Amino acid sequence: LMRNDFADAVSDCNEAVDIDEGYAGAWGIRGTAKHRHGDHDGAIHDLCKALELDPGNSWAEPILEEAIEACEHLRKLQSIRNAAKASQNREDEPENDEPVND
Repeated sequence: LMRNDFADAVSDCNEAVDIDEGYAGAWGIRGTAKHRHGDHDGAIHDLCKALELDPGNSWAEPILEEAIEACEHLRKLQSIRNAAKASQNREDEPENDEPVND
């Protein structure tokens, strides 16, 4: 993590968790790496697991809060983009004012 090599950090933590699923530090570090790399959903999962295994973990909770905020922010942005796209699609549709004769 110190080198900002998040892929390597995740890979190393994957190995550590494979060896010992109860290693809270590996879950926390992997969650931090995922958060910094933009995988906020994955970060939330891993950081929750770290806190489940070590409830006294003082550094995982603030990172978890950041990841949750980032997820909420991204979901709001996606919602705004979807609404704008839908609005644009409605504007692009040709108006059909002619009555339909059956």
